[in-house]
Amino acid sequence: MATKDLGIRFTEEKYATKSEVSKDLGISLVDNIWSNILSYRSQFNRSLSIRSIEGNKITFCFCNRVKDLISQLDLKLMRVMSEGTNCLNSYYGTQFKNSSYIDCLSSLAKENKLDVNESYLRSVVSGELKDATQSYKILINYFNALRFIEENYTNNIDEDFLAELYSRLLGTNELVSFYRITEDRSKDNRVLIDRIYTSAPVSSIEPLMNLLFEFIGDTSLSLISKAIITYFYINYIKPFPSFNDEIAVL
Repeated sequence: MATKDLGIRFTEEKYATKSEVSKDLGISLVDNIWSNILSYRSQFNRSLSIRSIEGNKITFCFCNRVKDLISQLDLKLMRVMSEGTNCLNSYYGTQFKNSSYIDCLSSLAKENKLDVNESYLRSVVSGELKDATQSYKILINYFNALRFIEENYTNNIDEDFLAELYSRLLGTNELVSFYRITEDRSKDNRVLIDRIYTSAPVSSIEPLMNLLFEFIGDTSLSLISKAIITYFYINYIKPFPSFNDEIAVL
């Protein structure tokens, strides 16, 4: 199969990672093929203002497949926002909002392997459940973080805003620390995977996060594009001692 055909196949038909390319082709050494795929993708790359841990520019590949998926999500979001605004303060608006909260908490419970039913989640959303065992407190704390966003959605996303979110996830009114102050000791995150770091050194966290705040505030990218990139970047840096994925989602 021609190099260009593989570039199209693993970019436009399926946006694949290097390991997925290796698995799909049934061969272990795909370095040359992967280089050619990256070369094909490079024509669609757009440089971003955020930087890698090593200080290199980060690019976003706006190939046709990615653009189509983002456009579809943008349209869905616009439709939900338009229809939601019209009934926000009505009975149906409240029902929709509560249902959305329950969907969020259900996903979180599944991710944390918590055995809950819809009735339990409704008690969290209604405020009837004020306390829970340690492992289940994340549901209450996450809901409080969602409510904070709802009440402060016009605020700038900056260090202060994330500190407020993080304190709610921890269930505390006062943060002893905010960004991670010790190096990541996870074996998975300390190694290099394909020569890419999977967590930032402590000394790099604050400057990298400042770049992210500038990116969120100044970029001309669509809301969905910024959300995707922000989610990736927080999980890439892992700036917090815990709940990095939850903060990224929020």
